[in-house]
Amino acid sequence: MHLYPTRLGEIITVATAGPAPDDATLTARAAAIQEKFGFRLRLPELLAQRNDKASTGQTAELLTDDFAPVNLYDTMGDKRKKK
Repeated sequence: MHLYPTRLGEIITVATAGPAPDDATLTARAAAIQEKFGFRLRLPELLAQRNDKASTGQTAELLTDDFAPVNLYDTMGDKRKKK
């Protein structure tokens, strides 16, 4: 498990079933994706703040969000009565 503090009161958590890529690969990917999409939270800076918790020996069940109806959120807002 890897934790990425945003310094805005949030922590991005990434867990994978397989091994994580090495640091050089992660650094290159972060820079390329940041360049392509221009995220507000800059990926290279988040990567520099990474806290690797793999060495804690903790195990847990990986939870996934297999149903995220984000397409419904906009339609619900459109039908809301305006005051």
